[in-house]
Amino acid sequence: MSSERQHKHVFAVIPAYNEESTIAAVLFETKKYVDGIIVVDDHSSDATPSLSEKYAVVIRNAKNVGYGKSINTGFAHAQKLGAAIVVTLDADGQHLASDIPLLIAPIINGASDVTVGLRPYAARFMETVFRRYGKQHGIEDPLCGMKAYSMAVYEQFGFFESFPSIGTQLVFGAKKKGYRIRNVPIHLKKRADTPRFGRTLSANLKILRGLILLKKYINSLNK
Repeated sequence: MSSERQHKHVFAVIPAYNEESTIAAVLFETKKYVDGIIVVDDHSSDATPSLSEKYAVVIRNAKNVGYGKSINTGFAHAQKLGAAIVVTLDADGQHLASDIPLLIAPIINGASDVTVGLRPYAARFMETVFRRYGKQHGIEDPLCGMKAYSMAVYEQFGFFESFPSIGTQLVFGAKKKGYRIRNVPIHLKKRADTPRFGRTLSANLKILRGLILLKKYINSLNK
């Protein structure tokens, strides 16, 4: 582990819900690139939390609260642990931990405040629509769950998400406040089982709702 990265205190925050088939491998790889890992278990009914304990600090939600609130919890704990940079990634194995250095380098080098993973494709129709909106703000793949944040950005707002924005509120808020955003192409693996976010119709409706709420939020920042 490089002395530079230790000085920067890079932590990974990984929300997880019933990911026992992938979580151990994800954490094993992730620990190679960060100084600490926080897994926020969203009230799993399988072995996700016990498998995570070997590699990470595990915070268990008393009930299922969803993606955004879980990452809120992870960020707050990372702040307590002295994190300077927080990387978010999914527990399902689709994100490659080997891409973490690409995300954190611009922040460490002072070229960016937030880096957003740019996936090679969008999985759903509404993700494509969301991407088009994001590009208007210089954020090419806002729904990508793999991002890196300077802790200063989080501290400016005091939250990761205050409404169901599908994990996009903080990055859009940061852009509006003048923080530097960089888009970084990443790799993506397809998962074999059913996505936790849901299949086509339900997932697209959730994304549509998130986009509507996000637009209202952005408009409120313009006033």
